Amino acid sequence: MAFISARVSDKAEERRRSDRRPHVVEAFLSSPTGGSRLPVTSIDLSKHGVALDIRKPIATGMFQVLELGIGQQKMITEVRILSCREEANGCFRVHAAFC
Repeated sequence: MAFISARVSDKAEERRRSDRRPHVVEAFLSSPTGGSRLPVTSIDLSKHGVALDIRKPIATGMFQVLELGIGQQKMITEVRILSCREEANGCFRVHAAFC
């Protein structure tokens, strides 16, 4: 697993129902039906969702399994992909809601 760091956006742009907090974690996205895991390169967490950077685009509306390792704790949860847009650095910024 790769270690990653997070960034926080400007509060003026926030439209979320809860505060977003940056975390350094180990993380992967994968299909609920199996297959390969996509490494996540940054992450911001809130009570209701998550923002991720990944190297490949992912379709909106689909469900994915998110694996997070924070310290010695590990969380595996299903998320619904809300948006995916390409960034200037070639990565894709994904916003997802916890199910």
